[in-house]
Amino acid sequence: MPVASAPTRFCLRFSRRIGNAVCRNRIKRYLREFLRTHKKVWPKQAAVVIKVKSSAAGLNYRQVADAMTAHFHDE
Repeated sequence: MPVASAPTRFCLRFSRRIGNAVCRNRIKRYLREFLRTHKKVWPKQAAVVIKVKSSAAGLNYRQVADAMTAHFHDE
């Protein structure tokens, strides 16, 4: 019987020092949207932890997407 491949899993880590709850939730939405729309750049069968730094507090979606794309293409 063939073994099913494990899907890629993501964990988003935030500190409370990153803005207020509204700011953290906005960054979470940006990251989830990026991950949903860019499945082709995901590592295969991995557990990925994304630690969000305090400098992300003022970013818009395009900046988050550019940073994530650059990170995934560097590996």
